Amino acid sequence: MSNQPNFLMIPVELRRLIYKELFTTTTTKHGFSSTSWTHTSVLRTSRQLYKEARPIMLRNILLHFSSTCKFLDCMTDLPADDISQLRYIRTKSFPFPLYADEDAFSYTTYFFGALLPLFPGLQLDLLTVEDCFHDKDVNDGFGDVGTYLDIQELITTKGWKELHYITPTTEWISSKRDHRRCRSAQPATWNAMLQEQDGETSEAKVEMWIGNEPSVKGQAENPETRMPCRIVPSNNIQEAYVYDEREMIVIAKRGNGASYIEDGMELDKGIEHVFQMTWQDVKQSGLVQSAEGDPCAHL
Repeated sequence: MSNQPNFLMIPVELRRLIYKELFTTTTTKHGFSSTSWTHTSVLRTSRQLYKEARPIMLRNILLHFSSTCKFLDCMTDLPADDISQLRYIRTKSFPFPLYADEDAFSYTTYFFGALLPLFPGLQLDLLTVEDCFHDKDVNDGFGDVGTYLDIQELITTKGWKELHYITPTTEWISSKRDHRRCRSAQPATWNAMLQEQDGETSEAKVEMWIGNEPSVKGQAENPETRMPCRIVPSNNIQEAYVYDEREMIVIAKRGNGASYIEDGMELDKGIEHVFQMTWQDVKQSGLVQSAEGDPCAHL
C-alpha cells in the first residue's frame, strides 16, 4: 500500500473549503493578449474532484472579458445551470450595433445591459463594468452621453446584486456635452430610480466615488483611496471640472429582498428575433457590427 499522501483522504468538508479558497483568487481572462495562470487544473485530476470542485469554482471564480463580444462568446456556450451559478463577472461594455433582421436598412445600437436578458437565471453577486467611451483618444464628444446611458441602462437591469461601473474620468457627467439633454444630478436620480424599484426602505442605493488623486488608475476601486462625489451636470461647471482626470466608480446595490435574478422578460424584441440563431451564426451573418475600434461612432 502506498504511503503517499492522498488529497481524497482529506474530509470532503475540508476539501470544499480548499476549493473555495483556491477559486476565490482565480480569474479567467477572455480576449486579452496574455492570460494569467489559473487554478482550474484541479478539475482535470479525477472525475470525483471535478464533480466536487466545479460547482464551487463557478460560484467563486471571476470571469473577465475584454469586450461585449467576448462576453457573448463565452456566455452563449454555457448551459443554463452554469449561468445560474456564476457570481462574478467583469467586462468592458462596448455598444452592440445590431441589424434586427436581414432586410433592415439600418442597425440599432444597444448598450451592454440590453444583452443580460439573454441569460435567464443569471444572479451575480458582483457585476463590474468598464467604460469603453473614455479610453485614450476615443471620446469624440458623444462618448459622455454614451457612458451616462450605459450606466443608466445597467441600473435598470436584473442579473446582479451589486454593480460597479468604472470610468477613468468624470467628464461623462461634468462636461457640457449632452446632445440628448438626458443627464441629471447624480447619483441622486439613479438612487431614486433604484429605490422606487426595490422600495424606499429596502436599503437599495447608488453611490459615486472618485479617486483621491488625478490620473491614478485603481484608486476609485479601493475604499482607502477614494472620496464620495456628487455632480449636477452643467451647473457650477468650473468646480465640476476639478474632478475630470480622476477615476470614478459608480456603485449600485439592490435592496433587501429585491428580485434581482434575471428572468429574460425584458429582452428587446429585436435582440430576441436575431438570437433565434446561435451567436456564431449571428456573427457570420453580418447582422452585428464591431464597435470596438470606434465605439462613439455607433451612438
